[in-house]
Amino acid sequence: MSVRFRSLTKWFVPISGTLVAIFAINGQLNTINENLANATTAFFGRWDVLVVCLLAAAPLAMLLTARTGPPANKHSNDAAPRSATRAPDSRPTRNGASEIVSYPESTERLRWVWLLAAIVFAGLAAFGCRIVVSSAAPHFTLVTATLARTLIATSAMLAVMSLSQALTAAPPLPTYARQSWTAKLTLVAMTIMIPAAYVDSVSEGIRIDLDKALQARRFGLASQHAQRLTQLHPEAVIQDQPIQSIHADITGQVQRLDATLRRPLSPRATSSERGRRVTVLMQLDRNEEAIRLLIPLTHGPRFQPISLDYLGLCYQRLERYQESLNAYQAAVAHWTSQPEDDRQKSSLASAWKGVGFAARRLNQRSLEEHAYRQLVETSTTAANHMLLAQCYREHQKTELAAQHTTIAAELDPELKTKSESMLSSISTDHFGCWLVPRS
Repeated sequence: MSVRFRSLTKWFVPISGTLVAIFAINGQLNTINENLANATTAFFGRWDVLVVCLLAAAPLAMLLTARTGPPANKHSNDAAPRSATRAPDSRPTRNGASEIVSYPESTERLRWVWLLAAIVFAGLAAFGCRIVVSSAAPHFTLVTATLARTLIATSAMLAVMSLSQALTAAPPLPTYARQSWTAKLTLVAMTIMIPAAYVDSVSEGIRIDLDKALQARRFGLASQHAQRLTQLHPEAVIQDQPIQSIHADITGQVQRLDATLRRPLSPRATSSERGRRVTVLMQLDRNEEAIRLLIPLTHGPRFQPISLDYLGLCYQRLERYQESLNAYQAAVAHWTSQPEDDRQKSSLASAWKGVGFAARRLNQRSLEEHAYRQLVETSTTAANHMLLAQCYREHQKTELAAQHTTIAAELDPELKTKSESMLSSISTDHFGCWLVPRS
């Protein structure tokens, strides 16, 4: 067996063991939602947070198992099998002759010790998982939650490295990491601080997503974000309220909406009743069900113009952008043919906005620009000018982007800061500094 192959086998157990630990802890913490990308893992919030915690704890676990492991053979570059006995040594006697001395190794005993250690550490990790999902979990502070995640991850990785010692030999750390106290303290700090920094970054993103979901009245999505944020950052504040309070309010709203849906919809339900059911479904992000109710309202005797806009939005949330574009273009065609009034203008503006968003996702640049230009002509608001400016900026048309950014700031002084930030960015993008108008 080559040295290279043995080196690879030493890494196989830690890597495969880490993967097993990820799935095992996810199972212990009752991962919610079948889609792994959108899953909510109790206490760790998301599966990627769990992965970061385990990887950050791996070097420390390697150090601890290396420090307590059996001494390496200094006379060979390739470690002997763990089941072998130590080769006999020779030592000189008083008369100058050499005497063969045998030092029996209790490697089998050590192997069982490592297996026992792996079981103990795995049990500690499982016990920690059970503790954090108990009734005491909601009372964690940010500091105690960080330390608890670190302890669970470290216990799991100690189990993995102990198993690796029992089966092969754990991958070695650099010599300085085993001898330098600075290196040891650095590994301890990494185990705590890397996951803490990652959790802080993830929490900020979830906080922004939660605000957006609440503004859009997407209570089903908001409930998922609030649940994750409660697990990751128990002391977070949203809209001047603690996250636990926000989560309880959203949960109550979701339960009331679910109760509404449990009442069956009559086959003879009116269009307004169907519309209310669609609204509830969309608030709960049950867009597939909403689409099934919307399609009969997009044509025929039950035709409701607003259904085209809602259908486009449902497809947009499902990331089915071509179908979303088709629905919004049908809405544009309908409202363009209608007499001009306030309802016609607002509906046409909404349809053009949907066309622009779908075209952007489909990388249809000409259609995107046309849609946002029509949006500005239909509804000349600061927000719509900012959308057109963003479109032109992404298409590297800096002069047009700067013009519409300036108009947006003039229409709405509250957008002045955002406008100045975009102008500053435009001035350094694609040599746009020669094109930006200055007051």
